[in-house]
Amino acid sequence: MGTSATGCRHRDRTWRAVPAGLALIAGIALALTGVVAASDEAGRRPISPSGQVGTRLAVPSTALVTAQQDLESPARLLDRLASRRADASRISVVRVDGGPVFVGIARRADEASYLSGTGVAHADFRLSPVGVRYAPVAAGRRVESPTHEGIWVAWSVGSGARTLTWPLRRGGWDLVVMNADGDPGVDVRLSVDTPSWPRWPVLAALLSGGVLLAAVGLTVLHDAPPDRLNPYGGTDHIR
Repeated sequence: MGTSATGCRHRDRTWRAVPAGLALIAGIALALTGVVAASDEAGRRPISPSGQVGTRLAVPSTALVTAQQDLESPARLLDRLASRRADASRISVVRVDGGPVFVGIARRADEASYLSGTGVAHADFRLSPVGVRYAPVAAGRRVESPTHEGIWVAWSVGSGARTLTWPLRRGGWDLVVMNADGDPGVDVRLSVDTPSWPRWPVLAALLSGGVLLAAVGLTVLHDAPPDRLNPYGGTDHIR
């Protein structure tokens, strides 16, 4: 019994084309995943025309308050791919006029007692754009500088950009942003993020790996053209 040379070439071509096609598809999928993840990564830190990072929030209130659960923005695509869970929030804030700003974390009951009788704005960073609702108080009382209070478990104060990293805990915790002197009228640029891990090298690996895999698949497919018909209508056999 003989074996057709054409059949051998066909089987060889099939064995090369199938993994090459799979490599091409996998490479394209990997590269597209990298592009989407990179786009998501870049879009999470909005930049103003002046080059400042964060969302501008201008409120007439004494304080801008955010509950801990309202700081938890949706997980990024790359975090989900890497099975990384956000266990901390990084808050960056700067006053628009460059003056001293205060950012601190306190228990909700302590914060409510300190700001009782004042105008407060509540922000929710889970929404896009950031949702803000006001709790105005007519002729609200003035408060002392927040730095004079002993209610803060973490805080930062000063001119320019201030950054505070808060490890998320169980319980009722609030983020409070105020002018350092306690005056009403908070006008800041504020961003909430998760502490960095080396995301961009991973994104670069996804993109380069996808492109390389797709290129290998294309090369193998290109080097395995379909059989041409035998112009003499003959059939070769190997015995």
